Amino acid sequence: MEMLKPFLSGVAVLFIISVICLIMGDWSYLYKISGILAAVSLFTTGILSGAFNTSMGTRPLHQGQFKYQDQKERDNRVKWATRVLLFGIPHIIATGIYVYVVFLD
Repeated sequence: MEMLKPFLSGVAVLFIISVICLIMGDWSYLYKISGILAAVSLFTTGILSGAFNTSMGTRPLHQGQFKYQDQKERDNRVKWATRVLLFGIPHIIATGIYVYVVFLD
């Protein structure tokens, strides 16, 4: 249940953005705001998971970055990366649908 909260928060924010777009009559704000939220969530997830860490090179994991972190710190980082990604999934889907409908049709 704990991991469902970030996803539902993302859906709630997407709903609010959709209502704002409906009131304003301009759906391009959905693309702009949700696209930014999707990009920020993907970038933040990458940072938290260590995907952009190039200092490890070809060394094994036990000699790289994980050498200086205990298990609790790694678990906490992975948990926050998962939460941020779950928040961004509705925005990634909405942006993808908007791009498909508007730009590819």
